[in-house]
Amino acid sequence: MNLTDLDSVLSMENPNPAYVWKVRDYLEDMLKREGKEVYPWSKMAHYSANRWFSYDTPGR
Repeated sequence: MNLTDLDSVLSMENPNPAYVWKVRDYLEDMLKREGKEVYPWSKMAHYSANRWFSYDTPGR
């Protein structure tokens, strides 16, 4: 993901859905690393998520 992709996610201007999930996972990992509370997120648990979005760890 490059800075243009990140800006697209943060501004929600037609971002790649897989990048949205990657940013979410990154933010969650940083909160955990800091020992901060992480609130539940919605998640795509459906097995088809692997086909819907090309993402290394879907349904995390």
